[in-house]
Amino acid sequence: MSKPLTLQLAEFVVHTPRSGISAMALERARMSLASTAASAAIGFGIESATIIRSLELNNGGADLATVWFTGTKLPLAAAVRVNAVASDAACRFRKLDPGVSVVQAA
Repeated sequence: MSKPLTLQLAEFVVHTPRSGISAMALERARMSLASTAASAAIGFGIESATIIRSLELNNGGADLATVWFTGTKLPLAAAVRVNAVASDAACRFRKLDPGVSVVQAA
């Protein structure tokens, strides 16, 4: 059985020295992270993101991953969903890009 993609990606990140990644790839990774965080900050208050966040927070569960901008911890899949919806809501609301791709680790 092959390893899940997220595990392969995590191993790549952990085992690849910075010197093994091109300057352009690092810059694009920084831009991607900054864009995602900015979109999530904007989308945090959009109604659809607020509804999903409220539902997931009410469900509760194991405190494994942080919901951005709240500090609240939820099960990994729930936190990923809440954060991705906030980011995607802003992009779709502002029509900045076609959406956010999410690789769920759970």
